[in-house]
Amino acid sequence: GFKRSGGAFQSLGDLRPFDINSAGTIVGLAGSNGFLTPSGVVPDTSGPPVSTSWVPLGINDLGQISGYMHTATQTGLGFVWDGTTLATFTLPPAFPPSGAVGPQIRNVNSHGQMVGTYLVGTVPPIETRAFFYDNDTGTFSDFSYPGASETQLFGLNNPGDTVGIATVNGNEIGFLRTANGTFTQIDIPGGSYVRAEDINDRGQIVGY
Repeated sequence: GFKRSGGAFQSLGDLRPFDINSAGTIVGLAGSNGFLTPSGVVPDTSGPPVSTSWVPLGINDLGQISGYMHTATQTGLGFVWDGTTLATFTLPPAFPPSGAVGPQIRNVNSHGQMVGTYLVGTVPPIETRAFFYDNDTGTFSDFSYPGASETQLFGLNNPGDTVGIATVNGNEIGFLRTANGTFTQIDIPGGSYVRAEDINDRGQIVGY
């Protein structure tokens, strides 16, 4: 892994970083387990209380880490953790469709809104779908790109804009959905594949 700052690269060895916040705190995977490290500090892999293993997928500027974890009694438990307070999430029984497993919380903004993915089915073919969580109402909503057979949400900013990928007619595309509900496919001239990973409050999108 690496960190790039001011044009200089810092090697992170065998770490696989997934996100970094404005304070320079990085989260990701160290081997098969999650890690948290402020800039220049030895990675901490201890994780949230009660977790037997954890996968941190995002960290916001409040220091809230989001992802999923396993415990002695539950697997694939979504969580938000700030190092002190741990909140865990499961999909409600009435959440469509039946057989949903998750959630994997990819990103949480400063308002407590969350996006991520969940799985439908435990044996192939397993479908990957996206969700949006509204902190004001405490409800999960199924989220789909128009005409897509699969949708994944990765990025969320404070205004409520989201980015991700969707499978449409067998092709995977990157997309932006603004807070007012407008969808835009992201195309790069000469590119055959676009994966939108995150979006900041200025509307700048990163991906590959």
